[in-house]
Amino acid sequence: MDIGELERRLGAERALVGRHDSWLYAKAREIDIANEADMQSVHELDLMMKHYMGEFHWIGVSSNNIYWTATEAPISVVRVPYPDREGHTTLLNPQIVKRSWPWRTYPSFETCGAKNDESVQVMRHTFFKVDAFELIRGEPPKKVQYSYRLTEKQRQSPDKVHPVAIMQHEFDHLQGILIFNHPGISNGDLSLKSPRAPYSGNLFPMD
Repeated sequence: MDIGELERRLGAERALVGRHDSWLYAKAREIDIANEADMQSVHELDLMMKHYMGEFHWIGVSSNNIYWTATEAPISVVRVPYPDREGHTTLLNPQIVKRSWPWRTYPSFETCGAKNDESVQVMRHTFFKVDAFELIRGEPPKKVQYSYRLTEKQRQSPDKVHPVAIMQHEFDHLQGILIFNHPGISNGDLSLKSPRAPYSGNLFPMD
């Protein structure tokens, strides 16, 4: 499929702060796995995500990063690194299962494609487990559980953004949270209590 043609048909473009604020700060809608129209949107979005990751050199992406007219709001889809091997996977309806206690955090220096790749420091959990449906070409979405953990080796490379932080970054996007208004941006408080945040740190099991 020609990406340029698909992009024009879907009215797709990179979502930018100041231009697509209502899209970027919206909570993504969950996908109905059994709905044919929803799944068509997922597959088209997957193609756009792969294209934009290559074009803009992104290491992860969410539906909120790509504005389009195919759906009225972002849908709950992210493309993120695998936690334990090379490559990326596309996850549908990711949900937090477990994460590290608020004091088990580390500073992650991150950029966001929604604001000209501006960089800020955000405190991230060292452990983050999610349930999701994994998109597999030619097969029905498969229920998976992935555990992301900051390794000792990764701790020695503070200049890199590691998979555990990328997963949290993209999950935040689905909640309408950007790194620039993240509650952990300045004081390390990961209670995630924010006017834009629809969830609280007390809702999930800790590790």
